[in-house]
Order: sequence, then structure tokens, then C-alpha cells
Amino acid sequence: MIRSVVVSSVLMIAIAGCQAPGSDGAPASGGDEPAAAALAPGDTLTAEGIGPLRVGVYAASVWGGPRPPASVEATCEVVEFANGPPGVKAMVNSGMVAQVILEAPSTVKTDRGFGPGDDGAAVKAAYGASAIVAPAMSAPPPAEDITVWTDGEVNDGFRDDLALRGLRYSIGTDGKVSRVTAGGPAIQLENCG
Repeated sequence: MIRSVVVSSVLMIAIAGCQAPGSDGAPASGGDEPAAAALAPGDTLTAEGIGPLRVGVYAASVWGGPRPPASVEATCEVVEFANGPPGVKAMVNSGMVAQVILEAPSTVKTDRGFGPGDDGAAVKAAYGASAIVAPAMSAPPPAEDITVWTDGEVNDGFRDDLALRGLRYSIGTDGKVSRVTAGGPAIQLENCG
């Protein structure tokens, strides 16, 4: 009972405390661009993350840290990394990675071989009955979200078990993957709510 209340409280704080970031995401001008992190051949996005960017690690310890630096006091924010691969972001809650996000121009793929720009119908076909398909949170129909949990449960209700991991594919109105989100219950949120 206490655990459920604590988990629900943490998720509600994350939902209430964050606003969707702007789409500027551009690096600050006036200097040389840092070199992007090189991922090892075969590095793929799993429900736990990719390379050193894993759910539960401190964002400051990954790829030169967030750009601009994440606030330890911030309940939730979406960040890019100073030396991170293009298109790889994280939702950070109190300095810790809550979810990993792939967006264009990322060329990273999931362990099933999908990434930004891939066909949404192919994602649904690959996951079959284990996929939860729902209307998109942030785009009009026919956009949709395809969520798959590692425990295999097909439950379209809000899941709040912090040990749970999954992938959410956001499919745009063009039928293509616009974003892939990996992590725990936070993948059910849209950019911090």
C-alpha cells in the first residue's frame, strides 16, 4: 500500500512538475561543436536504454552531461547531451534518467530494428498481440502510440511499477515512427506530461 502511494506520488509530481520543452534543441552558437558520442557497432535501444544511457543513471555521468546542464532540483526535464549521438535525448527526473528518447536525425534502432522514420505498420506486425495500440497522446488521428512492456502484459491502463520496462513507438499522421521512448512507467508520459 505504501509503495503504491509513493510510486503514484512520484509519477504525479513528474506529470505536474514538467512542461513539454520547446523544439529548439539547437546547440548554443559561438564555439566549436563537441564531437558526438560514438556508439559501439550493434548498440541498440532496449527497454533499459542504449550504451551508457540507461534508466536510473545520473544524466551528468553520460556523454559529457546534459546540454544545458540538468537541474538536480527539477522534477522533470527533457535534455540532450553535450557529446551524445544526434537525436538521442532523455527525460530526466531529479538528475536521473527516467526514459531514453530517439527522434530524427537519430539512426539508432531498437532491438527489433525500428527507429525514427520506419513504418508504423511494420512495428505493429513485428510485435503482434503483445503490442498495445492507442490513439497518439500528442497528434491527431491517424497518429497512434504502440507500447510494448517487457513483462509481456497487454494492459492499456496506466502502469506504475517502477521496475517495469518497455518501449513506446509514437507513430505520426504519416504512418511513420516519429519517436521511440524506452524506460519505465515514464514512457506513458509525453515529455514530462
